[in-house]
Amino acid sequence: MGSTVGSRMETGKVTGTGAEIKVSLPDFTPRKVVLRNVASGDELAFVDTMNAGEGFKRVAAGTGALITTGGVTLVYQDVLSPPVGGTPQDPGRGFLIGTDADINAVGEEIQWEAHE
Repeated sequence: MGSTVGSRMETGKVTGTGAEIKVSLPDFTPRKVVLRNVASGDELAFVDTMNAGEGFKRVAAGTGALITTGGVTLVYQDVLSPPVGGTPQDPGRGFLIGTDADINAVGEEIQWEAHE
């Protein structure tokens, strides 16, 4: 039987705000994220070899390009120092949806896929 490590996937949807949106995934930090703006049909793909805030965006008209700001940023698990007398706090894992206006438009649904 093969390993399941690297084969997890989560999906979901959020409403665009124009501001950065955190998507929490308690079990893993994704290696690949795909975002789709349902209203416009625009799509952004991010893989972990890209820098924070980047993504390959293809608009519904068919043109595509690498963007270097407003894309996806991964969130890694990092245990924080505990408050005095408290227990460590874990801010969780997941990714941030950036501020790109084609993908994260105010009031428009963004469907996402996160692959480990």
